[in-house]
Amino acid sequence: MPQPSQADTAHDPAPGDDASATPAAPLRVEQLSFGYRPNQPVLEALDAELRTGRLTALIGPNATGKTTLLRLMLGQLAPDRGRVLLDGREAQAWPHDQRARRIGYVAQRPSVAFGFTVRQVVAMGRHAQRVNGPQEEVVERALTACDLHDAAAQPFNELSGGQQQRVAVARALAQSEIGRPGRDRVLLLDEPCASADPRHAHQLLSLLRDAARDGRAVLVVLHDLNLAARWADDVWLLDRGRLAAVGAWGDVLQSARLDPVYGMRFTALHAAGDERPVFHAALAPDDSMR
Repeated sequence: MPQPSQADTAHDPAPGDDASATPAAPLRVEQLSFGYRPNQPVLEALDAELRTGRLTALIGPNATGKTTLLRLMLGQLAPDRGRVLLDGREAQAWPHDQRARRIGYVAQRPSVAFGFTVRQVVAMGRHAQRVNGPQEEVVERALTACDLHDAAAQPFNELSGGQQQRVAVARALAQSEIGRPGRDRVLLLDEPCASADPRHAHQLLSLLRDAARDGRAVLVVLHDLNLAARWADDVWLLDRGRLAAVGAWGDVLQSARLDPVYGMRFTALHAAGDERPVFHAALAPDDSMR
């Protein structure tokens, strides 16, 4: 499938520009390549754009570079070749505080110093915005949205892994001002559903899709293809450091694309009247699919 076209990146908005001047794809990667060691690439020649108003799922087998890609998008790593553009400007060129006001991030394993309560951790998401005035309303919305209101006074480090992940998501949503227009802010989430039970996983992705509809560009790393099929607008399929497919969910989530990447056989099943599939997976009889 052809890669999505790259929009003109000549516009270089200065920090603080009005959102109307922000590109429709606030985050782009162009010919992006990176390796932790010389001549051992982890990612090679990636081209894709994260679009405002869309929930994008980043999928692929383990150890294909998904977390590394997010770290490059965050400006934590420098590309070997190519570039990451945030609002038309290279991600690493943004001062850290200004970049933090544009990108909310949830790591695979959130870590917080001992002693903070859930409410305090979520409120930390507001610090990057440097907004004067009361912030309780934004924090309360984030707590409620992530089903954490009853746990707000509990110490973060006494929570289960799934609850801690929800707190990290709530903090990112507070940073992105949930319930208000997103002004082309970006949300990057690395396996936020990994420790979630089914109800909270679907609740979270529904919430993230709503956040996208409010004007954000949202990228979420998922291993559950059925969650991707249910909630994603777009899908990036990463295979051994390369993008095997990029596009709308219906174009990417097909057995012809998934089978060779995962080395399994996928069958799409449809409930009556539901265009979104559920995938049945079976092990391939041999390694011929890889």
